[in-house]
Amino acid sequence: MDHLARLDTSPDATSPACSVCGRPVVGAASDLRHEDEARRPRLLPARGDVAAVRRAELVAERALAGMVWTPSATAADRAAAVVEALYAAGLISARPRAVRPRAVA
Repeated sequence: MDHLARLDTSPDATSPACSVCGRPVVGAASDLRHEDEARRPRLLPARGDVAAVRRAELVAERALAGMVWTPSATAADRAAAVVEALYAAGLISARPRAVRPRAVA
């Protein structure tokens, strides 16, 4: 997603919707999110980093999809699978650079 959900407060709004894209929204205030988002993003990547972030999301998604889900799988197990996949894809380096996310209004 390239933007955070913003509630449409115009007089002609008939249901809770995003004023940017028109998609339905749920939640309120700092928990407002698009209906199809599992969680509200906490930061938006800088414009130049969007492609790299989307690639990392895809690598992480594939790592989690390839994991065997058992009741004993912990958050640490899932994190290790994601980090391993990111490292194998060359997305983690010994000298990470500072990331300056775009300001969110």
